[in-house]
Amino acid sequence: MKKRLNLRGSGQRGFTLLEIIIAIAISAILGLGAVVTLNQMVSGNDRASRDMTTIQQLESAGYRVSRDALTAQYVTTGENAGFPLQLDWQDWYVNGTTRIDENHRIEYSLSGSNLLRTKSLKLSTDTSWVTESQTVVARNINVNPARTFCSYSDHVITLNITAVTGNTSETYIYQIKPRTDSPY
Repeated sequence: MKKRLNLRGSGQRGFTLLEIIIAIAISAILGLGAVVTLNQMVSGNDRASRDMTTIQQLESAGYRVSRDALTAQYVTTGENAGFPLQLDWQDWYVNGTTRIDENHRIEYSLSGSNLLRTKSLKLSTDTSWVTESQTVVARNINVNPARTFCSYSDHVITLNITAVTGNTSETYIYQIKPRTDSPY
């Protein structure tokens, strides 16, 4: 024979309305805490990412200008807060019995919020400069002349450069001593 399960007299009771409301309130508080924590983690990560982007832009600019300045024999600054910054040097090679002078020029200029590097070459057999390449060295540059500028005095290039990403702003100051010896 089959036994029937009788639940009516088993002595079990359900949850009261008060217990259910308390459980919902505790769950809501825990859920809200999790949402706030997650939001802080995401915003902290965004802030750290902006900070790193800003620093990478400044380090890239400093590295490229320093590398080119260490090769430069001649340094010329422009009238717009020292830009364009022009770095020139001369190399030579022999073609058969003829010496060919290679005049190199790197020019750093501001365009919009970018720092541009333009590389040009002029051979002694040519009459004009030929642009070989133009690249963006750094982005998000604050082009305000009080924040980003360069100067050249006492054989030292001073590059003051500010980058801005979102609410993050960083300023680096580089002092670079170019080669500035006489050409060959």
